[in-house]
Amino acid sequence: MFSSVIVTSFLSSLYPKIPESPVEYELSLDQEIEILRNGKTIVKFYYTSSCTDCAEIKEYLMNLANQYKNHIYVENILAENKSYFTTIKFDEINKTITLVNQSLEKLPLIHLIGFNFTQTKIIPTTITIEENITNEKIFSEICKILFQPLADCLIT
Repeated sequence: MFSSVIVTSFLSSLYPKIPESPVEYELSLDQEIEILRNGKTIVKFYYTSSCTDCAEIKEYLMNLANQYKNHIYVENILAENKSYFTTIKFDEINKTITLVNQSLEKLPLIHLIGFNFTQTKIIPTTITIEENITNEKIFSEICKILFQPLADCLIT
């Protein structure tokens, strides 16, 4: 009995702790990888405090995070003093994953990390929405890279 508690404690320490979505900060790379391993799509919303439309976007993303908590993980990130963010780049040809810095020149910005499917493969994919951010566009882009497709995606 005591040894099983030790083993369970040791195994849980190997995986990063994942707070409940949505969060108001940027997660660590290890946490994001764990979220992807669990089959969720990550939605990262970068904004500034002077953004007039961002409260509506954040509310919409919070609703998505709550409604589709088994599919979508939302990070709302105040990017006042950031000029770039680090994301994952997938090289399908070489089958490698690297970290790259992407500019935060245009804010607000939504960055999605998920998966794209072909008939024979699952391809890790990222999508960035920098202009004309609408609820419909956000949901449409999320639907393209969900690991587990939603019935609501078939309707749109």
